[in-house]
Amino acid sequence: MIEVQRLEKKRKEFHLKIDELVLNKGMTLIVGRNGAGKSTFLQLLATAMTPGSGKITYAGVSGDYLARVRREIGFLPTEIELYPDMKVGNFMSYMGRMKALRHPDRASQEVLQVLNLKEDSQRKIGLLSEGGKQRVALGQAMLGMPYFLFLDEPLNGLDTREKKSLVNWIGSHYTEQRQAVVISHDLNEWERVCDYVLWIDKGRPVFYGSVTQWKYVTEGVVWQGPATDKEKYALSGEDILSINQRYIRIIADTPPNKHFKRCPLTLEDAYFLRLRYKDHMMSNNH
Repeated sequence: MIEVQRLEKKRKEFHLKIDELVLNKGMTLIVGRNGAGKSTFLQLLATAMTPGSGKITYAGVSGDYLARVRREIGFLPTEIELYPDMKVGNFMSYMGRMKALRHPDRASQEVLQVLNLKEDSQRKIGLLSEGGKQRVALGQAMLGMPYFLFLDEPLNGLDTREKKSLVNWIGSHYTEQRQAVVISHDLNEWERVCDYVLWIDKGRPVFYGSVTQWKYVTEGVVWQGPATDKEKYALSGEDILSINQRYIRIIADTPPNKHFKRCPLTLEDAYFLRLRYKDHMMSNNH
């Protein structure tokens, strides 16, 4: 587990402050608005940024033991410098040696397989598509299956098959024995593998708990069904969760018509409901 105590980091745009937080083993999904402090917190966890004050402990080891902790960390930031003139396979093996892995070439081959990069192993990184570069960046974080895996928007640039492969890999390997912390706007992509949700708002953690606890929301109901154009126009834009030619998915106290069915909440539904309730409470207080 990861223990956070009296952690603070001041930046121009906001002030991240976490008095006490324990992140359990398994997969934690961090959610929140843009600029809430999610990426800053992940960088602090990954030791890529120094806190202004406070302490982070990794499975009982203080973050002060930087070299020891970093050996157990894999990190994907939103921006990463790759080596454009280096071949993909050589880069992975090189990174494996940099991480002092016992079998760097074997670890490299495993990652290339998971991320569908085997056919590109002899290509230079600079010649890859943006999605290909994202997979290479992911690969360096995943090498050797680190005990702690920190990923910031890992699904960016990936196609449907690649997203599924990555999510399945994390779901298979980051359970009770390891720990993954992921920032993603694609909440529902992680539905089947997510264990915990951490919601950060304005630099403060406002929720941390299991997926079941996250979905236990009493403020609003989600419905899905067919609606006429007139019924669609009558709905507020912020009440519509999704829409296609056949169905709409909405937040409402009562269904627009008898054909609508109440839906179990997804991770994303629960986030929208919680966000809407929080904004409503804030507007009432002003």
